[in-house]
Amino acid sequence: MLIKPEDRWKAAFITNEGLYEPTVMFFGLTNSPATFQTMMNTIFRDLIDEGNVTIYMDDIAIHTGPRLRESEDNHTLHHRTLVRRVLERLRTNDLHLNPEKCVFEQDHLDFLGVCVGGGTVQMEQSKVDRVTEWTRPRNVRKVRKFLGFTGYYRYFIQGYSQIARPLLDLTKQATPWRWEDKEQGAFEELRDKMVSKPVLQQPNFDKTFYLQTDASKYRVGAVLSQDGGMTGVTLRKRHPVAYYSATFSPTEQNYDAHDLEFLGVFKSIEHWRPYLIWTKEPFVIETDHKNLMYWKSPWKLTGRTARWHEKLQDYNFKILHIAGKNNTPADALSRPCDDEREQGERQLSLLPESAFLNLAEAGDPTSLEGALAEARRQYQPWFDARKEAQGWIDDRGLWLDRNQKAVVPPDEGTCRRIMHTYHDGLVAHPGRDETARKVLERFCWPGGRAWIEQYVKGCAICQQNKNLTHRTKAPLYKITVPNGNPPFTQVAMDLITGLPKSRGYDSILTVVDHGCSRAAIFLPCQKTITGPQIAQLYYQHLYPWFGLPRRLISDRDPCFTSHFGRALAKELGISWNLSTAFHP
Repeated sequence: MLIKPEDRWKAAFITNEGLYEPTVMFFGLTNSPATFQTMMNTIFRDLIDEGNVTIYMDDIAIHTGPRLRESEDNHTLHHRTLVRRVLERLRTNDLHLNPEKCVFEQDHLDFLGVCVGGGTVQMEQSKVDRVTEWTRPRNVRKVRKFLGFTGYYRYFIQGYSQIARPLLDLTKQATPWRWEDKEQGAFEELRDKMVSKPVLQQPNFDKTFYLQTDASKYRVGAVLSQDGGMTGVTLRKRHPVAYYSATFSPTEQNYDAHDLEFLGVFKSIEHWRPYLIWTKEPFVIETDHKNLMYWKSPWKLTGRTARWHEKLQDYNFKILHIAGKNNTPADALSRPCDDEREQGERQLSLLPESAFLNLAEAGDPTSLEGALAEARRQYQPWFDARKEAQGWIDDRGLWLDRNQKAVVPPDEGTCRRIMHTYHDGLVAHPGRDETARKVLERFCWPGGRAWIEQYVKGCAICQQNKNLTHRTKAPLYKITVPNGNPPFTQVAMDLITGLPKSRGYDSILTVVDHGCSRAAIFLPCQKTITGPQIAQLYYQHLYPWFGLPRRLISDRDPCFTSHFGRALAKELGISWNLSTAFHP
Protein backbone atom coordinates (compact mmCIF):
# COMPACT_ATOMS: atom_id res chain seq x y z
CA MET A 1 0.00 0.00 0.00
CA LEU A 2 1.44 3.35 -1.05
CA ILE A 3 1.73 6.17 1.47
CA LYS A 4 0.64 9.63 0.37
CA PRO A 5 3.68 11.85 -0.29
CA GLU A 6 2.51 14.43 2.25
CA ASP A 7 2.29 11.73 4.96
CA ARG A 8 5.56 9.89 4.37
CA TRP A 9 7.44 12.02 6.91
CA LYS A 10 5.29 10.53 9.69
CA ALA A 11 6.88 7.10 9.17
CA ALA A 12 10.47 8.32 8.70
CA PHE A 13 13.23 6.25 10.27
CA ILE A 14 16.91 6.89 10.79
CA THR A 15 19.85 4.64 9.93
CA ASN A 16 23.60 5.02 10.03
CA GLU A 17 23.40 6.19 6.44
CA GLY A 18 20.83 8.93 7.01
CA LEU A 19 17.10 9.61 7.38
CA TYR A 20 14.67 7.75 5.09
CA GLU A 21 10.96 8.14 4.38
CA PRO A 22 9.13 4.95 3.28
CA THR A 23 6.97 5.05 0.18
CA VAL A 24 4.89 1.97 1.08
CA MET A 25 3.27 0.97 4.35
CA PHE A 26 5.02 -1.55 6.59
CA PHE A 27 3.62 -3.47 9.56
CA GLY A 28 5.74 -1.65 12.14
CA LEU A 29 3.33 1.30 12.17
CA THR A 30 0.62 1.44 14.81
CA ASN A 31 -2.34 1.55 12.43
CA SER A 32 -0.86 -0.62 9.67
CA PRO A 33 -2.73 -3.85 10.61
CA ALA A 34 -6.09 -2.09 10.80
CA THR A 35 -5.47 -0.25 7.53
CA PHE A 36 -4.44 -3.43 5.71
CA GLN A 37 -7.44 -5.36 7.09
CA THR A 38 -9.77 -2.56 5.95
CA MET A 39 -8.26 -2.70 2.48
CA MET A 40 -8.75 -6.48 2.23
CA ASN A 41 -12.35 -6.22 3.49
CA THR A 42 -13.07 -3.54 0.89
CA ILE A 43 -11.55 -5.48 -2.01
CA PHE A 44 -13.35 -8.76 -1.19
CA ARG A 45 -16.53 -7.28 0.28
CA ASP A 46 -18.95 -9.14 -2.00
CA LEU A 47 -17.17 -12.50 -1.59
CA ILE A 48 -17.08 -12.12 2.20
CA ASP A 49 -20.80 -11.31 2.24
CA GLU A 50 -21.51 -14.55 0.36
CA GLY A 51 -20.02 -16.41 3.36
CA ASN A 52 -17.48 -18.51 1.44
CA VAL A 53 -14.35 -16.37 1.99
CA THR A 54 -12.73 -15.51 5.31
CA ILE A 55 -9.81 -13.06 5.45
CA TYR A 56 -7.67 -12.15 8.40
CA MET A 57 -4.82 -9.84 7.47
CA ASP A 58 -2.81 -11.73 4.81
CA ASP A 59 -4.46 -15.14 5.43
CA ILE A 60 -7.29 -16.08 3.05
CA ALA A 61 -9.51 -19.14 3.51
CA ILE A 62 -11.91 -20.17 0.72
CA HIS A 63 -14.41 -22.69 2.10
CA THR A 64 -17.41 -24.23 0.39
CA GLY A 65 -19.75 -27.05 1.23
CA PRO A 66 -21.95 -29.16 -1.01
CA ARG A 67 -25.25 -27.49 -1.68
CA LEU A 68 -28.57 -29.25 -1.64
CA ARG A 69 -28.70 -32.08 -4.23
CA GLU A 70 -25.34 -31.02 -5.67
CA SER A 71 -23.05 -33.70 -7.06
CA GLU A 72 -19.41 -33.90 -6.10
CA ASP A 73 -18.25 -32.84 -9.56
CA ASN A 74 -20.51 -29.80 -9.56
CA HIS A 75 -19.33 -28.90 -6.06
CA THR A 76 -15.67 -29.10 -7.17
CA LEU A 77 -16.46 -26.92 -10.19
CA HIS A 78 -18.22 -24.38 -7.99
CA HIS A 79 -15.26 -24.30 -5.63
CA ARG A 80 -12.73 -23.81 -8.43
CA THR A 81 -14.83 -21.00 -9.87
CA LEU A 82 -14.75 -19.23 -6.50
CA VAL A 83 -10.98 -19.72 -6.24
CA ARG A 84 -10.53 -18.21 -9.69
CA ARG A 85 -12.60 -15.17 -8.68
CA VAL A 86 -10.36 -14.63 -5.65
CA LEU A 87 -7.17 -14.97 -7.71
CA GLU A 88 -8.43 -12.57 -10.35
CA ARG A 89 -9.34 -10.06 -7.66
CA LEU A 90 -5.81 -10.32 -6.26
CA ARG A 91 -4.23 -9.81 -9.70
CA THR A 92 -6.44 -6.80 -10.41
CA ASN A 93 -5.29 -5.11 -7.22
CA ASP A 94 -1.61 -6.08 -7.73
CA LEU A 95 -1.52 -8.33 -4.66
CA HIS A 96 0.85 -11.32 -4.75
CA LEU A 97 0.73 -14.76 -3.12
CA ASN A 98 3.51 -17.03 -1.94
CA PRO A 99 2.94 -20.37 -3.78
CA GLU A 100 4.85 -22.30 -1.12
CA LYS A 101 2.27 -21.31 1.50
CA CYS A 102 -0.81 -22.02 -0.63
CA VAL A 103 -2.84 -25.25 -0.59
CA PHE A 104 -5.89 -26.05 -2.71
CA GLU A 105 -8.88 -28.41 -2.45
CA GLN A 106 -8.15 -29.75 1.03
CA ASP A 107 -10.57 -31.48 3.43
CA HIS A 108 -8.85 -29.85 6.42
CA LEU A 109 -7.09 -26.51 6.59
CA ASP A 110 -4.68 -25.01 9.11
CA PHE A 111 -5.95 -21.48 9.63
CA LEU A 112 -4.93 -19.04 12.38
CA GLY A 113 -3.40 -21.73 14.57
CA VAL A 114 -6.27 -24.25 14.38
CA CYS A 115 -7.17 -27.09 12.07
CA VAL A 116 -10.64 -26.60 10.55
CA GLY A 117 -12.55 -29.20 8.60
CA GLY A 118 -15.33 -31.74 8.72
CA GLY A 119 -17.46 -29.44 10.89
CA THR A 120 -14.89 -29.50 13.71
CA VAL A 121 -12.10 -27.30 15.05
CA GLN A 122 -8.86 -28.80 16.40
CA MET A 123 -5.42 -27.56 17.34
CA GLU A 124 -2.69 -27.61 14.72
CA GLN A 125 -0.41 -30.61 15.00
CA SER A 126 2.68 -28.35 14.90
CA LYS A 127 1.38 -26.48 17.96
CA VAL A 128 0.73 -29.76 19.76
CA ASP A 129 4.29 -30.90 19.03
CA ARG A 130 5.62 -27.62 20.34
CA VAL A 131 3.79 -28.04 23.65
CA THR A 132 5.07 -31.60 23.98
CA GLU A 133 8.66 -30.35 23.81
CA TRP A 134 8.08 -27.40 26.18
CA THR A 135 10.46 -27.53 29.17
CA ARG A 136 9.70 -26.27 32.67
CA PRO A 137 9.79 -22.45 32.92
CA ARG A 138 12.72 -21.09 34.91
CA ASN A 139 11.54 -17.51 35.50
CA VAL A 140 8.47 -15.27 35.31
CA ARG A 141 9.16 -14.30 31.70
CA LYS A 142 9.10 -17.95 30.62
CA VAL A 143 5.85 -18.48 32.57
CA ARG A 144 4.22 -15.54 30.79
CA LYS A 145 5.36 -16.94 27.44
CA PHE A 146 3.84 -20.35 28.23
CA LEU A 147 0.56 -18.82 29.43
CA GLY A 148 0.41 -16.59 26.36
CA PHE A 149 0.74 -19.60 24.08
CA THR A 150 -1.75 -21.81 25.92
CA GLY A 151 -4.15 -18.91 26.53
CA TYR A 152 -4.74 -18.62 22.80
CA TYR A 153 -6.28 -22.12 22.90
CA ARG A 154 -8.12 -21.70 26.20
CA TYR A 155 -11.50 -22.24 24.52
CA PHE A 156 -10.36 -25.82 23.81
CA ILE A 157 -9.56 -26.56 27.46
CA GLN A 158 -12.31 -27.08 29.98
CA GLY A 159 -11.50 -25.28 33.25
CA TYR A 160 -8.48 -23.40 31.89
CA SER A 161 -8.72 -20.59 34.45
CA GLN A 162 -8.78 -23.02 37.38
CA ILE A 163 -5.92 -25.15 36.05
CA ALA A 164 -3.68 -22.18 35.27
CA ARG A 165 -4.34 -20.33 38.53
CA PRO A 166 -1.01 -21.26 40.24
CA LEU A 167 0.92 -20.12 37.16
CA LEU A 168 -1.09 -16.91 36.89
CA ASP A 169 -0.27 -16.10 40.52
CA LEU A 170 3.43 -16.34 39.72
CA THR A 171 3.13 -13.47 37.24
CA LYS A 172 1.93 -11.00 39.89
CA GLN A 173 4.47 -8.41 40.97
CA ALA A 174 3.95 -9.01 44.70
CA THR A 175 4.45 -12.79 44.40
CA PRO A 176 8.02 -14.07 44.94
CA TRP A 177 9.29 -16.67 42.51
CA ARG A 178 8.77 -20.25 43.63
CA TRP A 179 8.26 -23.47 41.71
CA GLU A 180 6.75 -26.21 43.83
CA ASP A 181 4.53 -29.24 43.27
CA LYS A 182 1.46 -27.07 42.76
CA GLU A 183 3.02 -25.07 39.94
CA GLN A 184 4.56 -28.18 38.38
CA GLY A 185 1.19 -29.93 38.46
CA ALA A 186 -0.55 -27.01 36.74
CA PHE A 187 2.17 -26.89 34.07
CA GLU A 188 1.93 -30.61 33.34
CA GLU A 189 -1.88 -30.65 33.35
CA LEU A 190 -2.07 -27.79 30.86
CA ARG A 191 0.48 -29.53 28.67
CA ASP A 192 -1.42 -32.84 28.81
CA LYS A 193 -4.74 -31.13 28.04
CA MET A 194 -3.31 -29.59 24.89
CA VAL A 195 -1.54 -32.75 23.77
CA SER A 196 -4.85 -34.65 23.95
CA LYS A 197 -6.08 -32.50 21.00
CA PRO A 198 -9.63 -31.73 22.17
CA VAL A 199 -12.19 -31.36 19.38
CA LEU A 200 -14.76 -28.59 19.26
CA GLN A 201 -17.72 -28.29 16.93
CA GLN A 202 -17.93 -25.42 14.49
CA PRO A 203 -20.89 -23.16 15.26
CA ASN A 204 -23.93 -23.63 13.04
CA PHE A 205 -25.93 -20.42 13.07
CA ASP A 206 -29.03 -22.20 11.83
CA LYS A 207 -29.16 -24.14 15.11
CA THR A 208 -29.96 -22.97 18.62
CA PHE A 209 -27.08 -22.12 20.95
CA TYR A 210 -27.19 -23.38 24.53
CA LEU A 211 -25.23 -21.45 27.14
CA GLN A 212 -24.70 -23.13 30.50
CA THR A 213 -23.28 -20.81 33.18
CA ASP A 214 -22.42 -21.10 36.83
CA ALA A 215 -20.60 -18.77 39.21
CA SER A 216 -18.89 -19.32 42.52
CA LYS A 217 -17.43 -16.72 44.82
CA TYR A 218 -14.18 -16.70 42.86
CA ARG A 219 -14.84 -17.44 39.17
CA VAL A 220 -17.37 -18.00 36.43
CA GLY A 221 -17.57 -21.01 34.15
CA ALA A 222 -19.59 -21.40 30.96
CA VAL A 223 -20.04 -23.88 28.12
CA LEU A 224 -21.43 -22.90 24.72
CA SER A 225 -22.87 -25.91 22.90
CA GLN A 226 -25.24 -26.99 20.14
CA ASP A 227 -27.11 -30.15 19.29
CA GLY A 228 -24.81 -32.73 17.71
CA GLY A 229 -27.17 -33.71 14.91
CA MET A 230 -29.32 -36.80 14.28
CA THR A 231 -28.39 -40.46 14.41
CA GLY A 232 -31.33 -42.03 12.60
CA VAL A 233 -34.31 -40.63 14.49
CA THR A 234 -32.34 -40.10 17.68
CA LEU A 235 -30.94 -36.66 18.54
CA ARG A 236 -27.30 -36.91 19.51
CA LYS A 237 -26.13 -35.22 22.70
CA ARG A 238 -24.88 -31.65 22.58
CA HIS A 239 -21.38 -31.02 21.37
CA PRO A 240 -19.36 -28.15 22.89
CA VAL A 241 -18.55 -25.18 20.68
CA ALA A 242 -16.24 -23.44 23.19
CA TYR A 243 -15.40 -23.28 26.91
CA TYR A 244 -15.03 -20.16 29.01
CA SER A 245 -13.78 -19.59 32.53
CA ALA A 246 -12.56 -16.41 34.20
CA THR A 247 -11.55 -15.40 37.70
CA PHE A 248 -13.44 -12.57 39.38
CA SER A 249 -11.47 -9.54 40.51
CA PRO A 250 -11.11 -8.91 44.27
CA THR A 251 -13.81 -6.25 44.01
CA GLU A 252 -16.22 -8.54 42.15
CA GLN A 253 -15.71 -11.29 44.74
CA ASN A 254 -17.48 -9.04 47.28
CA TYR A 255 -20.75 -9.05 45.31
CA ASP A 256 -23.72 -10.94 46.73
CA ALA A 257 -24.77 -14.32 45.30
CA HIS A 258 -27.38 -12.96 42.90
CA ASP A 259 -25.03 -10.33 41.44
CA LEU A 260 -22.28 -12.93 41.04
CA GLU A 261 -24.58 -15.23 39.06
CA PHE A 262 -25.83 -12.30 36.99
CA LEU A 263 -22.23 -11.17 36.40
CA GLY A 264 -21.32 -14.70 35.27
CA VAL A 265 -24.10 -14.63 32.67
CA PHE A 266 -23.10 -11.14 31.55
CA LYS A 267 -19.39 -12.00 31.17
CA SER A 268 -20.19 -15.18 29.23
CA ILE A 269 -22.53 -13.44 26.79
CA GLU A 270 -20.09 -10.59 26.21
CA HIS A 271 -17.26 -13.08 25.65
CA TRP A 272 -19.21 -14.86 22.90
CA ARG A 273 -20.78 -11.71 21.48
CA PRO A 274 -19.74 -12.51 17.85
CA TYR A 275 -21.72 -15.79 18.07
CA LEU A 276 -24.77 -14.59 20.04
CA ILE A 277 -25.44 -11.02 18.92
CA TRP A 278 -27.22 -11.94 15.68
CA THR A 279 -28.76 -15.39 16.20
CA LYS A 280 -31.87 -16.18 14.16
CA GLU A 281 -33.54 -17.90 17.09
CA PRO A 282 -33.27 -16.99 20.79
CA PHE A 283 -30.34 -18.75 22.42
CA VAL A 284 -31.03 -20.56 25.67
CA ILE A 285 -29.24 -19.74 28.95
CA GLU A 286 -29.36 -22.64 31.40
CA THR A 287 -28.58 -21.85 35.03
CA ASP A 288 -29.23 -23.40 38.42
CA HIS A 289 -29.92 -19.97 39.97
CA LYS A 290 -33.69 -19.63 39.69
CA ASN A 291 -33.82 -15.91 40.53
CA LEU A 292 -32.21 -15.11 37.16
CA MET A 293 -35.43 -16.13 35.44
CA TYR A 294 -36.99 -12.89 36.75
CA TRP A 295 -34.16 -10.61 35.70
CA LYS A 296 -36.52 -8.41 33.64
CA SER A 297 -39.04 -8.03 36.46
CA PRO A 298 -39.25 -4.60 38.12
CA TRP A 299 -36.85 -4.32 41.05
CA LYS A 300 -34.49 -1.78 42.49
CA LEU A 301 -31.40 -1.62 40.30
CA THR A 302 -28.01 -0.34 41.28
CA GLY A 303 -25.87 1.59 38.83
CA ARG A 304 -23.84 -1.56 38.17
CA THR A 305 -26.78 -3.88 37.42
CA ALA A 306 -28.47 -1.15 35.38
CA ARG A 307 -25.47 -1.08 33.05
CA TRP A 308 -25.63 -4.87 32.70
CA HIS A 309 -29.35 -4.66 31.87
CA GLU A 310 -28.69 -2.01 29.24
CA LYS A 311 -26.07 -4.10 27.41
CA LEU A 312 -28.15 -7.30 27.55
CA GLN A 313 -30.99 -5.58 25.68
CA ASP A 314 -29.04 -6.19 22.45
CA TYR A 315 -29.36 -9.98 22.73
CA ASN A 316 -32.25 -12.33 21.97
CA PHE A 317 -32.29 -15.07 24.62
CA LYS A 318 -34.37 -16.85 27.17
CA ILE A 319 -33.35 -18.23 30.57
CA LEU A 320 -34.21 -21.73 31.75
CA HIS A 321 -33.71 -23.07 35.24
CA ILE A 322 -32.12 -26.51 35.52
CA ALA A 323 -31.21 -28.59 38.53
CA GLY A 324 -27.70 -28.21 39.87
CA LYS A 325 -26.89 -31.86 39.14
CA ASN A 326 -27.57 -31.20 35.43
CA ASN A 327 -25.27 -28.17 35.34
CA THR A 328 -22.07 -30.08 36.02
CA PRO A 329 -20.00 -28.77 33.04
CA ALA A 330 -20.35 -25.12 34.04
CA ASP A 331 -20.16 -25.97 37.75
CA ALA A 332 -16.81 -27.71 37.25
CA LEU A 333 -15.43 -24.64 35.49
CA SER A 334 -16.47 -22.29 38.32
CA ARG A 335 -15.52 -24.52 41.26
CA PRO A 336 -12.81 -22.88 43.42
CA CYS A 337 -9.47 -24.52 43.95
CA ASP A 338 -8.25 -25.55 47.39
CA ASP A 339 -6.28 -22.34 48.00
CA GLU A 340 -9.29 -20.17 47.21
CA ARG A 341 -11.53 -22.28 49.45
CA GLU A 342 -9.12 -21.96 52.35
CA GLN A 343 -8.85 -18.22 51.80
CA GLY A 344 -12.63 -17.83 51.75
CA GLU A 345 -13.07 -19.81 54.97
CA ARG A 346 -10.35 -17.83 56.78
CA GLN A 347 -11.72 -15.16 59.14
CA LEU A 348 -10.62 -11.72 58.03
CA SER A 349 -10.37 -8.53 60.07
CA LEU A 350 -11.67 -5.32 58.59
CA LEU A 351 -8.69 -3.42 60.03
CA PRO A 352 -5.08 -4.60 60.26
CA GLU A 353 -3.69 -5.44 63.66
CA SER A 354 -1.38 -2.42 63.56
CA ALA A 355 -4.42 -0.10 63.43
CA PHE A 356 -5.50 -1.02 66.99
CA LEU A 357 -4.01 0.72 70.04
CA ASN A 358 -1.62 -1.52 71.91
CA LEU A 359 -2.91 -0.90 75.46
CA ALA A 360 -1.51 -3.97 77.16
CA GLU A 361 -0.45 -4.16 80.78
CA ALA A 362 2.14 -1.74 82.06
CA GLY A 363 4.56 -4.60 82.62
CA ASP A 364 4.74 -5.30 78.87
CA PRO A 365 7.70 -3.22 77.54
CA THR A 366 6.42 -3.48 73.97
CA SER A 367 3.13 -1.72 74.75
CA LEU A 368 2.56 2.02 75.03
CA GLU A 369 1.75 1.72 78.73
CA GLY A 370 4.91 -0.28 79.28
CA ALA A 371 7.02 2.39 77.54
CA LEU A 372 5.45 5.13 79.70
CA ALA A 373 6.07 3.16 82.91
CA GLU A 374 9.73 2.67 82.00
CA ALA A 375 10.13 6.38 81.23
CA ARG A 376 8.52 7.34 84.58
CA ARG A 377 11.10 5.30 86.46
CA GLN A 378 13.95 7.04 84.64
CA TYR A 379 12.53 10.58 84.97
CA GLN A 380 11.21 10.45 88.55
CA PRO A 381 13.55 13.29 89.72
CA TRP A 382 12.37 15.45 86.79
CA PHE A 383 8.75 14.90 87.84
CA ASP A 384 9.38 15.55 91.54
CA ALA A 385 11.03 18.90 90.77
CA ARG A 386 8.00 20.16 88.79
CA LYS A 387 4.91 18.53 90.26
CA GLU A 388 4.17 21.21 92.87
CA ALA A 389 4.57 24.13 90.47
CA GLN A 390 2.56 22.44 87.73
CA GLY A 391 -0.05 20.87 89.98
CA TRP A 392 0.80 17.32 88.95
CA ILE A 393 -0.01 14.31 91.11
CA ASP A 394 1.41 10.81 91.38
CA ASP A 395 -1.52 8.38 91.52
CA ARG A 396 0.11 5.01 92.31
CA GLY A 397 2.80 5.44 89.72
CA LEU A 398 0.58 7.20 87.15
CA TRP A 399 1.47 10.86 86.60
CA LEU A 400 -1.61 13.05 86.09
CA ASP A 401 -2.18 16.79 85.65
CA ARG A 402 -5.12 18.87 86.86
CA ASN A 403 -7.27 17.62 83.93
CA GLN A 404 -6.49 13.95 84.65
CA LYS A 405 -4.25 13.65 81.58
CA ALA A 406 -1.16 11.46 81.66
CA VAL A 407 2.05 13.49 81.94
CA VAL A 408 4.65 12.57 79.30
CA PRO A 409 8.30 12.82 80.39
CA PRO A 410 10.81 14.46 77.99
CA ASP A 411 12.02 11.14 76.59
CA GLU A 412 12.52 11.00 72.81
CA GLY A 413 11.77 7.29 72.57
CA THR A 414 8.53 7.59 74.53
CA CYS A 415 7.39 10.53 72.43
CA ARG A 416 8.02 8.62 69.23
CA ARG A 417 6.21 5.58 70.68
CA ILE A 418 3.14 7.75 71.25
CA MET A 419 3.35 9.14 67.70
CA HIS A 420 3.62 5.64 66.30
CA THR A 421 0.39 4.73 68.09
CA TYR A 422 -1.60 7.85 67.18
CA HIS A 423 -0.07 8.69 63.79
CA ASP A 424 2.24 6.14 62.10
CA GLY A 425 0.33 3.03 63.16
CA LEU A 426 -3.00 4.11 61.68
CA VAL A 427 -4.16 3.16 58.20
CA ALA A 428 -4.54 6.83 57.20
CA HIS A 429 -2.01 9.23 58.72
CA PRO A 430 -3.90 12.14 60.38
CA GLY A 431 -2.74 15.66 59.73
CA ARG A 432 -0.96 18.00 62.10
CA ASP A 433 -4.04 19.39 63.89
CA GLU A 434 -5.88 16.06 64.12
CA THR A 435 -2.83 14.26 65.51
CA ALA A 436 -2.24 17.01 68.08
CA ARG A 437 -5.89 16.93 69.12
CA LYS A 438 -5.93 13.18 69.67
CA VAL A 439 -2.62 13.11 71.57
CA LEU A 440 -3.29 16.13 73.78
CA GLU A 441 -6.77 14.84 74.61
CA ARG A 442 -5.12 12.10 76.66
CA PHE A 443 -1.60 13.29 77.46
CA CYS A 444 -0.15 16.34 79.16
CA TRP A 445 2.89 17.04 77.03
CA PRO A 446 4.98 20.17 77.78
CA GLY A 447 5.84 21.67 74.41
CA GLY A 448 3.92 18.82 72.81
CA ARG A 449 2.10 20.78 70.08
CA ALA A 450 5.32 22.19 68.62
CA TRP A 451 7.01 18.76 68.84
CA ILE A 452 4.04 17.07 67.12
CA GLU A 453 4.02 19.72 64.40
CA GLN A 454 7.68 19.10 63.63
CA TYR A 455 7.17 15.32 63.69
CA VAL A 456 4.25 15.41 61.22
CA LYS A 457 6.15 17.87 59.02
CA GLY A 458 9.01 15.36 58.83
CA CYS A 459 6.81 12.29 58.16
CA ALA A 460 7.85 11.00 54.73
CA ILE A 461 4.52 9.29 54.02
CA CYS A 462 2.55 12.45 54.83
CA GLN A 463 4.76 14.58 52.61
CA GLN A 464 4.40 12.15 49.71
CA ASN A 465 0.61 11.94 49.85
CA LYS A 466 -0.58 15.34 51.10
CA ASN A 467 -2.46 17.66 48.77
CA LEU A 468 -0.95 21.07 48.05
CA THR A 469 -3.69 23.61 48.83
CA HIS A 470 -1.71 26.80 48.15
CA ARG A 471 -0.98 28.20 44.75
CA THR A 472 2.51 27.46 43.54
CA LYS A 473 4.53 30.47 42.42
CA ALA A 474 6.38 30.58 39.15
CA PRO A 475 10.13 30.22 39.71
CA LEU A 476 12.30 33.30 39.30
CA TYR A 477 14.86 33.21 36.53
CA LYS A 478 18.08 35.09 36.05
CA ILE A 479 18.08 37.94 33.56
CA THR A 480 20.48 36.99 30.82
CA VAL A 481 23.21 39.45 29.85
CA PRO A 482 25.46 39.06 26.78
CA ASN A 483 29.15 38.55 27.47
CA GLY A 484 31.27 41.70 27.28
CA ASN A 485 28.29 44.01 27.83
CA PRO A 486 29.44 47.54 28.85
CA PRO A 487 28.11 49.04 32.11
CA PHE A 488 24.55 50.38 32.13
CA THR A 489 23.67 49.15 28.67
CA GLN A 490 21.03 46.87 30.25
CA VAL A 491 19.38 48.56 33.23
CA ALA A 492 16.35 48.13 35.46
CA MET A 493 14.41 51.12 36.81
CA ASP A 494 11.92 51.39 39.65
CA LEU A 495 10.51 53.96 42.06
CA ILE A 496 10.63 53.73 45.87
CA THR A 497 7.72 55.83 47.16
CA GLY A 498 6.08 56.59 50.49
CA LEU A 499 9.27 57.81 52.22
CA PRO A 500 9.36 60.70 54.74
CA LYS A 501 10.23 64.03 53.13
CA SER A 502 13.86 65.11 53.13
CA ARG A 503 14.93 68.36 51.43
CA GLY A 504 11.64 68.36 49.53
CA TYR A 505 11.96 64.80 48.21
CA ASP A 506 9.76 61.78 49.24
CA SER A 507 10.75 59.16 46.63
CA ILE A 508 13.85 57.57 45.08
CA LEU A 509 14.43 56.54 41.46
CA THR A 510 16.64 53.43 41.42
CA VAL A 511 18.66 52.49 38.37
CA VAL A 512 20.41 49.10 38.57
CA ASP A 513 22.97 47.84 36.07
CA HIS A 514 22.41 44.21 34.98
CA GLY A 515 25.74 44.15 33.16
CA CYS A 516 29.25 43.65 34.44
CA SER A 517 29.20 46.20 37.30
CA ARG A 518 25.94 45.28 39.07
CA ALA A 519 26.01 48.86 40.35
CA ALA A 520 22.97 50.79 41.58
CA ILE A 521 22.32 54.52 41.39
CA PHE A 522 19.73 56.21 43.63
CA LEU A 523 18.30 59.54 42.46
CA PRO A 524 15.99 61.57 44.80
CA CYS A 525 12.69 62.67 43.32
CA GLN A 526 9.07 63.29 44.20
CA LYS A 527 6.15 60.87 44.08
CA THR A 528 4.47 63.02 41.43
CA ILE A 529 7.34 62.60 38.98
CA THR A 530 6.34 62.17 35.32
CA GLY A 531 7.84 60.37 32.38
CA PRO A 532 9.67 63.39 30.93
CA GLN A 533 11.11 64.18 34.38
CA ILE A 534 12.46 60.60 34.68
CA ALA A 535 14.07 61.00 31.26
CA GLN A 536 15.59 64.31 32.43
CA LEU A 537 17.09 62.69 35.54
CA TYR A 538 18.61 59.88 33.46
CA TYR A 539 20.02 62.40 30.97
CA GLN A 540 21.65 64.47 33.72
CA HIS A 541 23.13 61.72 35.90
CA LEU A 542 23.80 58.65 33.69
CA TYR A 543 23.96 59.68 30.04
CA PRO A 544 27.19 61.73 30.37
CA TRP A 545 28.99 58.69 31.80
CA PHE A 546 27.45 55.65 30.14
CA GLY A 547 25.39 56.87 27.20
CA LEU A 548 22.00 55.43 26.19
CA PRO A 549 20.95 51.93 27.36
CA ARG A 550 20.13 49.19 24.86
CA ARG A 551 17.58 47.44 27.07
CA LEU A 552 15.40 48.90 29.81
CA ILE A 553 13.46 46.81 32.34
CA SER A 554 10.69 48.34 34.49
CA ASP A 555 7.33 47.61 36.02
CA ARG A 556 4.03 48.91 34.69
CA ASP A 557 4.03 52.25 36.48
CA PRO A 558 2.34 54.93 34.34
CA CYS A 559 5.54 56.97 34.54
CA PHE A 560 7.29 54.29 32.50
CA THR A 561 4.42 53.12 30.26
CA SER A 562 3.26 56.60 29.19
CA HIS A 563 3.04 57.53 25.53
CA PHE A 564 6.04 59.79 25.96
CA GLY A 565 8.19 57.02 27.40
CA ARG A 566 7.25 54.54 24.69
CA ALA A 567 7.77 57.09 21.90
CA LEU A 568 11.15 58.14 23.32
CA ALA A 569 12.38 54.53 23.61
CA LYS A 570 11.24 53.81 20.06
CA GLU A 571 13.03 56.83 18.61
CA LEU A 572 16.26 56.08 20.50
CA GLY A 573 16.24 52.36 19.66
CA ILE A 574 15.88 51.18 23.27
CA SER A 575 14.28 47.77 23.90
CA TRP A 576 11.74 48.22 26.70
CA ASN A 577 10.76 45.12 28.72
CA LEU A 578 7.89 45.33 31.19
CA SER A 579 7.56 42.91 34.09
CA THR A 580 4.30 41.22 35.12
CA ALA A 581 1.93 43.39 37.12
CA PHE A 582 2.53 43.44 40.89
CA HIS A 583 5.85 41.61 40.50
CA PRO A 584 9.35 43.07 40.71
